[in-house]
Amino acid sequence: MIRTLGRRSPRTLLKRLSISLTRHHGQPIAPVYVELTAPLLPQRQTPSRSASTKTRGEVAGSGKKIRPQKGSGRARLGDAQSPMLRGGGVAFGPKPRDFSTKLPRKVIDMGMRVALSLKVKENEFGVMSQMLWNLPKTGLLTKRLEELRLSETLFVTGAEQVPEALKLAIRNIPKVTVMPVKELKVFDLLKWRRLVLDTQAVDALEHNLARQPPAPL
Repeated sequence: MIRTLGRRSPRTLLKRLSISLTRHHGQPIAPVYVELTAPLLPQRQTPSRSASTKTRGEVAGSGKKIRPQKGSGRARLGDAQSPMLRGGGVAFGPKPRDFSTKLPRKVIDMGMRVALSLKVKENEFGVMSQMLWNLPKTGLLTKRLEELRLSETLFVTGAEQVPEALKLAIRNIPKVTVMPVKELKVFDLLKWRRLVLDTQAVDALEHNLARQPPAPL
């Protein structure tokens, strides 16, 4: 049973997910494991190297040729910013660059389908008709959630935005949160112990994750 993240890393949760996949389908899981790792890891795992060196075009100084091309008996030289000289530019030095990765949409959708199936298998998946709460009162909502035994739960609504009263009432309740379905990610499904959707969210996920038949040749 997957509970809240705590001190366990996303890679540990992903390893459990990969074992579950191997048991159900009997196929090697290594390719899926590698491809699903990136979207599940937090952004802090992405290298943020900012090393930067100046090229010869960025080093300040005159562009005048140091000495004549011929007649001195010494090696040819251009300006003082040459990478061969002390204080000159750096040839092929490091520059800040983007280390982030982007997976194909099909791979991300596959991870979402697998994570949702895991919630259903573990009986940690629920559906309600709609998510409406008229009073922005945290105490009343807390009491209601305790009656329904819905602690450590992620609520997902299919509406464009979470209703304002519900957002105000739930924001100070620990181990409970709500988000629109358009912001739902595979990492959220693995992080939270229980998942509850409204019917709008179910329809949206069915539409987004439906497998399209291959185009005729």
